[in-house]
Amino acid sequence: MGWLQNAWSKIKPPTQPMLQDLPLSQFSGWLHQQLQDFSESKDVQQQCQEYLAALENWKLAFRSSLPEQSADLRIQQARSLLDKITLPETLLELVNLHERLENSLSLLERSKPPFASQLQGFHQLPFDIAHTQIIKNTRELLRRINLFQDSLCDEQWLQQNLSTKSEQLLQSQEKFEEKEMELLQLYGDQDKESFHARRQLISRLKENRERVFQFFSQVDNLLSQGVSWYPQLKVYRESPLGAFYNDHSLSIITLLEQLHQKVLSGSSSMVIPLTELGKLSPLIEKAPQFLAEAQQEYLQVSQELARLPAKPTGEKNKAQIDDAEYRLEHYQQRIDVLEQEVNALTEQFQERSLFKDREIKLMQELVKLTFGKEIRLGMGNGSVKEESS
Repeated sequence: MGWLQNAWSKIKPPTQPMLQDLPLSQFSGWLHQQLQDFSESKDVQQQCQEYLAALENWKLAFRSSLPEQSADLRIQQARSLLDKITLPETLLELVNLHERLENSLSLLERSKPPFASQLQGFHQLPFDIAHTQIIKNTRELLRRINLFQDSLCDEQWLQQNLSTKSEQLLQSQEKFEEKEMELLQLYGDQDKESFHARRQLISRLKENRERVFQFFSQVDNLLSQGVSWYPQLKVYRESPLGAFYNDHSLSIITLLEQLHQKVLSGSSSMVIPLTELGKLSPLIEKAPQFLAEAQQEYLQVSQELARLPAKPTGEKNKAQIDDAEYRLEHYQQRIDVLEQEVNALTEQFQERSLFKDREIKLMQELVKLTFGKEIRLGMGNGSVKEESS
């Protein structure tokens, strides 16, 4: 890309590098100004005039070489092309014109016309490829800043949603602790041991559900594409936990292995990205042992929970305990859901931040390559500083 830097070096004398802090909100306008400054520079204006003069001479020579009357479709196409050429007024229009002519003439070249020398003359016009690249880079920067600004709106939504979900999670955790203390008081001193045992078993069931849910989240792409072959997988997509704990024969293991084999063999239309496949294959390999142990543990802990001593007797106590346990389980389920949502939003927010950092760095480097300027994109007010050595 040295020729691109040379294009700028001919226009502006070497100066001490300056670092400009530029707000993202001003970036689009700044880019348009840079392109305008480049286009209006003396050297570029002179190059454009030389090109336009050569283009006009080429156009006249090409037209004079064509017969006035001809039934040859290729000659008619060439005459129509020349009639549509209007001299541009800006560098952008000039570059667009040159690109259109290149595309149109390439079609004529493939048709083997009887005016190859005229087409060769077009390729010898004094057109500076650096001009095209600067225009293309500016278009790319404008496209990227528009996408970047859209991503900022998404990031704001993620941040607000994450804040809301985190607050809801904290409130649910406080309510859970409140109901847990209320339930402990209802059990009384003689039942505290069974109460704590019950809570420990419930905690183990929760951890079991989380591990199983994470597994099926990681193979969800495989399951979603596999429904067309195995309709019974639909229940696993709608309610993976309920489907798994009711699948006592563990038929899901065989289905996962068969789907995985289809992907590896390429015998189906299923498409799994290579990066995802690299993580998926070890999961499928470990699935038989993992899922069997998870289901066995869930059954065992559920049975232990059922064997615990009965809750305190008494009609009033029983009604209060049932209500407190119902509310406790409600908050536990609410906490489980919110934790998953908070984790997912946190991951999305982190990915968005990484994307933002990558895009800013890329745009800064492309600006330096295109316009020979050092900028630092940010959210604040712009300023210019000397580049530290």
